[in-house]
Amino acid sequence: MDPTKGLQFGMTRQLKNKFEQMPEVRQQVELALNRFLKDDWGDISDADKEENRKSKQADGDYVLGKYPDEIIVLRQYENVTVMLASEY
Repeated sequence: MDPTKGLQFGMTRQLKNKFEQMPEVRQQVELALNRFLKDDWGDISDADKEENRKSKQADGDYVLGKYPDEIIVLRQYENVTVMLASEY
């Protein structure tokens, strides 16, 4: 099953600027998204992980992941947004 089916992906303007200017940021975003799509939500609390599990069972209305280099991935229904932690 394709974990991206039906999802729309985007990123904030601040992250997009870094993404376009710095190759290492592109790699960090790709790694974060790959982890997120495998239900590896990174460095979040156990309570947040439990909330993510519950949300995924109820059609994934809100799922959060936090990764190295201060990258946040947030899913709200079918929209997945990648941002810097400072923007969250």
